[in-house]
Amino acid sequence: RSTAIRAIDWLHDHGIQIHGCHIVWGGEQWIPKDLLELRDNPDELRRRKQAHIRDLLGTLRGKVGEWNAVNEPVSQKFVWDVLGRDAILDTFRMAHEIDPTL
Repeated sequence: RSTAIRAIDWLHDHGIQIHGCHIVWGGEQWIPKDLLELRDNPDELRRRKQAHIRDLLGTLRGKVGEWNAVNEPVSQKFVWDVLGRDAILDTFRMAHEIDPTL
């Protein structure tokens, strides 16, 4: 993580635009395995998703010009099946609240 952050800092400092991929990828095969255990605990999954977004975007605020906020929500939908489809919109809203430049 620290290497990636240093690389992003260097790119940003040198005026190179950065596109961030996948703030949340909802598919089972791409999320941390412990999140799969939260299938029956949407409140905790929601809390973890929000903490991840706050951490990622708070750390990189103003350095990444654009993000894919949600990746493949139709075919990769474990998170959205647990949290509901409105959680997709919540991801976009939260991203913008944390980094209004997005």
